[in-house]
Amino acid sequence: MMWWALWCAVVVAGGAGVAAAPAPDSLTPLDMVQM
Repeated sequence: MMWWALWCAVVVAGGAGVAAAPAPDSLTPLDMVQM
């Protein structure tokens, strides 16, 4: 349970970082699929 919560936090933080950073349009759909 704790490991799942930690993994979710990392994924959300990573997705927010990618969304905030200027990324190519080709990476945007992949980020949305992961979220």
